[in-house]
Amino acid sequence: MVDLISQALEMERKKVLDTCISMGILRKGEYEESFKGKYIDQFGCDSFVNYMSYLIPFLCDNKFKNSVFLTFNKKILKDRDKLQKRFKLKIKSLEEMKK
Repeated sequence: MVDLISQALEMERKKVLDTCISMGILRKGEYEESFKGKYIDQFGCDSFVNYMSYLIPFLCDNKFKNSVFLTFNKKILKDRDKLQKRFKLKIKSLEEMKK
């Protein structure tokens, strides 16, 4: 069962990253060079790939223009200014959204 879940997550990661490359969001190999393993959360998930999966509809459809990426991941929150400047999608913690 764990293997099936791991395979599904890997397929989804690849799909998201391939879409980002085809849209010109990331250069080929950029994920591996700059982002892979950098934003792993406490559950072992890659928050950068999750951020990219929110970014795709944000860039493609005006109805998502007010979207925000919510995360508990302290690593991605620490680098949010850099990521928001490049990708334009806001990143917030749940605590910030409650205010």
